[in-house]
Amino acid sequence: MWTFRRRTGLTKSRDQVGLAQYNVYEARTHFSRLIERAATGEEIVIARAGEPLAKLGPYRNEPRVPGAITAQIVFDAVRLPRGRL
Repeated sequence: MWTFRRRTGLTKSRDQVGLAQYNVYEARTHFSRLIERAATGEEIVIARAGEPLAKLGPYRNEPRVPGAITAQIVFDAVRLPRGRL
């Protein structure tokens, strides 16, 4: 997910460009500020030694739609060898 470059430092993967990143110490120190930022819709990545551990973001209270995940599953036809289950 992350790539390290000599002399240029740490670069983010394509899906994390634009996300604010804080190390664990900074996140602990400024946790209330990060919560306020997340409440406004911003997503924040918390990392340890440059490796992302968690993402802090807004809570979405959307109603659960039964069967929504089932519609996203792609079923592949798999044949079992005859005589074996």
